[in-house]
Amino acid sequence: MKRPKNALPAARFERIALLLLAAGHARRFGGQKLLAPLAGRPLAHHAAATFAALPFGRKVAVVGSVDLGLSQFGFTCVTVGGEAYPMSVSLAHGIEAVAGSDAVMIALADMPFVPPAHIVRLAQRFRGSRIASSNGGILMPPAIFGAQWFGRLGSLSGDNGARSLLHGAPRVLANAVDLTDIDSAEDMMSARARYEGGIRGLRS
Repeated sequence: MKRPKNALPAARFERIALLLLAAGHARRFGGQKLLAPLAGRPLAHHAAATFAALPFGRKVAVVGSVDLGLSQFGFTCVTVGGEAYPMSVSLAHGIEAVAGSDAVMIALADMPFVPPAHIVRLAQRFRGSRIASSNGGILMPPAIFGAQWFGRLGSLSGDNGARSLLHGAPRVLANAVDLTDIDSAEDMMSARARYEGGIRGLRS
């Protein structure tokens, strides 16, 4: 895979750990959505392949009881057990796994369209505290947090994820398609239509 335009030196990425959250309940989807097929591969493998191609210092995926096959992409998988755990538990396990890193990029396994160039821009513009993605409205993952935020990230409760700590953070804009997350069967149908229509090429 080609390096993204204006890619950062590997030494800069090595200061940032990657945390891919892949242990969601998928209640709205009605099943194990991260294994649902999208353009010939499981949904979770799209995000995993994109992030794995960049030289993060560590790559950790928090997973549930189902094997998603993420270790093949170089991820260290941390299991939280069953599917009933809230987002905060996944986040706490992940933050514990990346302790000692200067910063962490938090990403979601149900966001298959995030382009490498956007990830690079986040890292380029990170100044040590926080930076988030935005479609022009809300702030969302992928987002980077400096180590000074690890304590708060690891002590959230319920289904409060990292997004709850992004208020006031700098943002890197991306279009709404790139930041699409797959929450429902209807979302998956739309994502499949995008591939079939050639809006996004297959991940290599």
